[in-house]
Amino acid sequence: MLHAYPVFLIHPATALAAWLGAALLFQRLEGAALAAGCGLVFGLALAVQPRRFLALLMRSRWLLLALLVAYAFLVPGHESAGWIAGGAQAARLAALLALLALVLGGYSWEALLAGLYVLLMPLSWVGAKADRVAVRLWLTLHYAEGTGEAGRRPFAELARLPAGSDAPPGPGRVVLPAQRFSWRDACLLATLAAASAWLAA
Repeated sequence: MLHAYPVFLIHPATALAAWLGAALLFQRLEGAALAAGCGLVFGLALAVQPRRFLALLMRSRWLLLALLVAYAFLVPGHESAGWIAGGAQAARLAALLALLALVLGGYSWEALLAGLYVLLMPLSWVGAKADRVAVRLWLTLHYAEGTGEAGRRPFAELARLPAGSDAPPGPGRVVLPAQRFSWRDACLLATLAAASAWLAA
């Protein structure tokens, strides 16, 4: 179910797990390693998904600015230390947005929700319903990405929409595509496991 570029020849659940793993990895990077990692993902996102990446940055600009200012004034020590710490945190968040742009651009919404459903399946052991969570997310994205008045409604309002006739029209059913795991997924998951072991050390 790949529709943007063929580099993501992995299961969407693996891609989402890799994004979560990257979030943990970037928290451990400092200094030159952080700069190199950010430069790599920034360059890749700008080369492959520039509009999506820049749009995510624009939507998160106030959060990035808040991180920078908060660290600048709250981190003890010399004033420059706070600005450096804030800049590092903002860079980490921007790197995750770059990776998110790559993931969102590499799969359809249905494929991503299928991957999310796979990741949520273990929660069914404690009574959670992964299929309902996936469908609710799909409907929220359907309304947010749509056109007209329904597509312009804010997420807070969409989350409160009733299941009755007041809700904007949506699809009659949602079909989540099936995709098999491959050796690429096994290699990436093994890399994630090794990285997790390094983070835990």
